[in-house]
Order: sequence, then structure tokens, then C-alpha cells
Amino acid sequence: MFQRFFGRERYANRAITEALYAQIVAAARQTVFYSHW
Repeated sequence: MFQRFFGRERYANRAITEALYAQIVAAARQTVFYSHW
């Protein structure tokens, strides 16, 4: 699995990985995310 991200196709999957990371960071910054605590 990690070979796909860091192997030959790293540059092809980089945009997908960065978009997913951006969504995770944006969701973590929402105050609603912490409302259950």
C-alpha cells in the first residue's frame, strides 16, 4: 500500500494525497470537530 504512495507512482498520487490531507486539516480546524469533548 505504501509502495504506491512512495514508489513509482508517487508523483501521480501526490495531488490526491495533498487534496486528502487538505480536507483532513480543514476538518480538524472546525470547532464542530471539538464540540463532542
